[in-house]
Amino acid sequence: MLRPVSLGLLILAAVSAANAQVGGIVKKATGQVTKKTDSTQTAAPAAKPKCDPSSMVISNDVVDRYLQALNAQSAAVQTLAKQPGATGAYYSAVLQRQAIQKRKDEFDQQQGPDWAKHQAIQKRLMAGDTTAIRDQVALSQSLDPYSVQIPQLDWQSQQNASAAMDSTMRTAGGFSPCDWQDLGER
Repeated sequence: MLRPVSLGLLILAAVSAANAQVGGIVKKATGQVTKKTDSTQTAAPAAKPKCDPSSMVISNDVVDRYLQALNAQSAAVQTLAKQPGATGAYYSAVLQRQAIQKRKDEFDQQQGPDWAKHQAIQKRLMAGDTTAIRDQVALSQSLDPYSVQIPQLDWQSQQNASAAMDSTMRTAGGFSPCDWQDLGER
């Protein structure tokens, strides 16, 4: 007997809450429709420009400019790698690891000088040259991108470097702050 009564109270409470929410929505909508702009009020300047995410259309020009931005990023990383101290060591190690990964990817596709070296070593091994084993091991180790240890970099240095690269990329691509933000969100 208590269950039908408690079920009825539960439904009544839910209907009341729904009516209250609908009333609030109607009140807000009415306020938006009847709101009049006061021409005597001056708007305070905003710290950031108001960006419309639909303002930029991805076209061939935008893609070309983004590619310019990526080239600028690569140059910025090269510059950071030459800095003395922890930031330089960090980005230098990142670049070394990327270079090894590029070599490994090329090798995995059975292309490039490392693949040719591998083929020559295989011929030597097939001919019974046991000294080629050392060369094979050395080649394998040289193609391991994780052999390069990337040193720790403090958070603030990472943030500063990231902000510098972001600014360089935006400027090189000729993007407005809003368009750059829009590209980053896509």
